[in-house]
Amino acid sequence: MMIRGTRQPGGIDRKRLIVVGALTVALLIAIGAGLYMAVQRFEEGGGGGEEPRGDLGGRFQGPDMPVHDGQRYQARSGLTTLLFMGVDSAEEQSRADFLLLLVIDPKKEVITPFEIDRDTLAEMPVAESPGNPAGTRTAPLGLAYGVGEGGKQGARHVADAVSKLLLGVGIDHYMAINLDGVAVLNDLLGGVTVTLEDDFSTLDPAMAKGETLTLRGVQAERYVWGRLGGGDEAGTPRMARLKNYLGKAGAVTWKKLRENAGFMGTLFDGLAEILITDMTRGRMINMVFTSRNYLMAETVSLPGAYSARDDGSVAFHADESALEQWVLEVFCEPAGGGQ
Repeated sequence: MMIRGTRQPGGIDRKRLIVVGALTVALLIAIGAGLYMAVQRFEEGGGGGEEPRGDLGGRFQGPDMPVHDGQRYQARSGLTTLLFMGVDSAEEQSRADFLLLLVIDPKKEVITPFEIDRDTLAEMPVAESPGNPAGTRTAPLGLAYGVGEGGKQGARHVADAVSKLLLGVGIDHYMAINLDGVAVLNDLLGGVTVTLEDDFSTLDPAMAKGETLTLRGVQAERYVWGRLGGGDEAGTPRMARLKNYLGKAGAVTWKKLRENAGFMGTLFDGLAEILITDMTRGRMINMVFTSRNYLMAETVSLPGAYSARDDGSVAFHADESALEQWVLEVFCEPAGGGQ
């Protein structure tokens, strides 16, 4: 599974715009505290403080280091992992509906996006209640957000479940945007123009299939999250629309940043009260600007297979061999030094 990517000397490609969009949203939801170590790695080349989560603990050290094709591997240092999630609170149980892990490597100047299917089976906690002590269960990954009180606790549950799925890779930071945040983000950008490939006219007469329009307010929510029918409509088509929207939003953001470097701070301030994260405003701004010209590797989506669950929902079973190979390639390097 080779990592490939391109730089665009005269512009920016669609794949990069999707991730710029995700980074934009990530920036805007960076409230809280906790990006100190990540920024140190970007601005100072590493340093003391708390132990970074992304080092895989003791899993890839000493005699436990993995061996692949006769080569022993060790954990790569200096990486920052950023988990972006779109949270759907309209479900009967709140869940993480879209998951994108950004692996940022300042040494190689590469960002690797890893799209994770929300239905991927993963280990997650079970909410503690009287007579029902906390434990763990294996369930579709997106459901981890609804364990407990949701919010920051739910986002952390998702991050921990993703960490376990990725063989112990630490998730340094999480960012979540909910349904309400889409309309606010959209209007702060001055609207995002899309061509409708689905018919939303039952929700809004102006949103007929084939129309090209600049989304305003609640129209953005309808476009990204709207359910138009049964079957798989709750999943794959909405994910495609979200990725398309992020790409368009990234293009608008890129243009506005070229016109006004302070625009990112304006966006952040506009969304400060409605988003969930463990980051600070200034640190995230530094992170985005430091990595804005990095090479964008191809988005990774794990191979695997779907199966039906007893409740009628689906589960995705990730290919364990492909997963291990990706972890080795992105998070590890040949022991004793390497690239």
